[in-house]
Amino acid sequence: MCAYLLGRPRPCFMYLAVLGFGVTQMLIGMGVFMLVTGIALGGTGIALRGRVS
Repeated sequence: MCAYLLGRPRPCFMYLAVLGFGVTQMLIGMGVFMLVTGIALGGTGIALRGRVS
């Protein structure tokens, strides 16, 4: 990926760190979204269970 920066490895590592941080934030955001969705669906299921039966 950073073959053109072989003489200067520091910018390559900085680029990879920024890229890794972005991926980490995206995964954390997806996890939070899934948790919120699961809680909302579970709450809806519990609320509807009392009405249906």
